[in-house]
Amino acid sequence: MFDSIINWFDRLRFQLSRSDALPLLSVLDLLTGFLAGGVIVLFRLFVEGFQMGMLPGQLPENYEGLPPLLRLVLPIAGGLLLGLVFTRLAKGDQACRYLVKDFGTSESPKSTRQRDSRYAP
Repeated sequence: MFDSIINWFDRLRFQLSRSDALPLLSVLDLLTGFLAGGVIVLFRLFVEGFQMGMLPGQLPENYEGLPPLLRLVLPIAGGLLLGLVFTRLAKGDQACRYLVKDFGTSESPKSTRQRDSRYAP
């Protein structure tokens, strides 16, 4: 079963490498675009549904209905939680460490000059 799937992908890759593959590439582009758009719409509906269930007034993006102290504490808690998650991941995973350490705007020109535009040590 897996051999037939691998053979199918090999034939597809060969067809896509030819110079007359523009119609097939266009169809693949359309499918990829529709799939990406569908995922974005589903994600947006999920976020809005979650907000409607959690925020006062059952309205999405009704953050002004929250008490002022909660409007201050929630973003701070979210930032601290993300910092903790990235710090914990960075201790064990070599690739994730570069999300936290030595990565940013100053790293971009350096990586372009020294490492052929790769963000690696």
